[in-house]
Amino acid sequence: MSNNGNERPTTLTLHDIHNGNSVLLMAPHPPPPIKTTPIGDDYDISGVTLGVGINGKVVECTRKATGGKFALKVLRDNVKARREVELHWRASGCKHIVSVVDLYSNAYKGSPCLLVVMEWYVKVLHFIYF
Repeated sequence: MSNNGNERPTTLTLHDIHNGNSVLLMAPHPPPPIKTTPIGDDYDISGVTLGVGINGKVVECTRKATGGKFALKVLRDNVKARREVELHWRASGCKHIVSVVDLYSNAYKGSPCLLVVMEWYVKVLHFIYF
């Protein structure tokens, strides 16, 4: 951080926070674009479950146009789910966060749901034998 004493610092560190400087933790970010078209128009959803979490299930899906594989998180549409999606959308550009690719608001099994299409990484474990 270069600062001749007359300018405000251009980069803030954790040390600066403790010295009383204010920090903008998250820059203003536009809300995620939510598609209302049926997700089935763009993706084939398989029956393969990749994981189950507190807020929803994650299944495998394939983009029809490219054949690329993605992970689809199914969340019941409520305030908590919208907040989760908003925060995930904001963090999508971060190095260690799986990116949100598409977002849909569709009915799923008769309930309004948010369908979050995300990058899918296959975890490969390497074993070393001695």
